[in-house]
Amino acid sequence: MDTIRDIMVKTVIVVDPSDSLLYVKDQMIKHGISRIVITGEDARPLGIITEKDLVKFLLTEDTDRGIDEIPVGEAMSKSLITIISDTAIPEVARIMLDRDISSLIVVDKKEKLRGIATKTDLCLYYGSKCIGIHQIHEFMTADPVMVEPSKSIFFVASIMTEHNISRVIVGDGGLMGIVTLSDVAMVGPALKPRKLVSERRYVFLKDFLMPSRNIMLLTARDVMTSNPISVHRDADLADGARLMIRHGISGLPVINSSNQIVGILTKSDAARAVASLGNGR
Repeated sequence: MDTIRDIMVKTVIVVDPSDSLLYVKDQMIKHGISRIVITGEDARPLGIITEKDLVKFLLTEDTDRGIDEIPVGEAMSKSLITIISDTAIPEVARIMLDRDISSLIVVDKKEKLRGIATKTDLCLYYGSKCIGIHQIHEFMTADPVMVEPSKSIFFVASIMTEHNISRVIVGDGGLMGIVTLSDVAMVGPALKPRKLVSERRYVFLKDFLMPSRNIMLLTARDVMTSNPISVHRDADLADGARLMIRHGISGLPVINSSNQIVGILTKSDAARAVASLGNGR
């Protein structure tokens, strides 16, 4: 029986509760990750913060503090769900789906941090172990949320928070791009505009600097990834899982034979496929 020990990440990036949200955001970008564990001095996990937590907090926090002034301890999720390393992989997937979370912290008998399991790990597992079992249309999310390219980044962030999703497809009659939580988190300071404008600071966006007075004009077009990779609804789900892993992305627009957008395939969908497997696999 395959267990989470076989696929979990054993080297976990951690921060202190007093570290700033700016530091956390920079660590996420530096290491190419979407969540960070917060630990105490005894190596026991105290909380976790994801890109989704970061964006949601910045949208609702109503003071004039910049993200360099807000400790991560204020924004982290403290209700941790932990597992032990011999938990079966399909069971891990079911726990994530039942709890509507994208990661589980792995601890030892003393509750000390030993690793982290994410939907990325489940996606990698499905792509390598489950070739030829399912087609994409069996597990894709139909009728994906779409926005027009002219919609403001604040509107896009609000839509993601409202629908509890991590990406939206950008289009105006066709597929133009995709905006993810990573894109929004990268311009996290822009979600605290009063502080930026008052201090006349600059925002680093897609390899160029934008004056703070212009941040209210940011649109989906400005931050989206253009011409995203798409997959056909009848393709092997394992192929879609491997595509996400290979390109370091968490969602693929799904098209039909007429090149119409009919859904989106995400790592959550791959996790649902893993959860459907027998425990003996």
